[in-house]
Amino acid sequence: MQLEELQEHYGDRVQLVGSVKHALVRDFLVRGHIFLNTSLTEAYCMAIVEAAASGLQVVSTKVGGIPEVLPPELITLSEPNVEGNKTCGIYRSTNLFKLLVYVYILNFQH
Repeated sequence: MQLEELQEHYGDRVQLVGSVKHALVRDFLVRGHIFLNTSLTEAYCMAIVEAAASGLQVVSTKVGGIPEVLPPELITLSEPNVEGNKTCGIYRSTNLFKLLVYVYILNFQH
């Protein structure tokens, strides 16, 4: 599913905002529940540190140095399972999508 299709399907629950000014990052992050990082390669991901510091549950692919950035209680990791081309393949990753749904249900459904 393409990003635009996700937005069309879920309506206002999905927002494509583009760039966010650095001074507004925290205010933007605290509006959410989960930070999803879909990197295929990564050395050190400052974005997941900012997300965790803002109180978000971080869900990320298990690549590069990401497993060492946050303690296990602040991050849920998934092996990258890319199907199709690298541009849109990560959004078709059934393992990552199932993990994201599981984390949401576990942490935010009462």
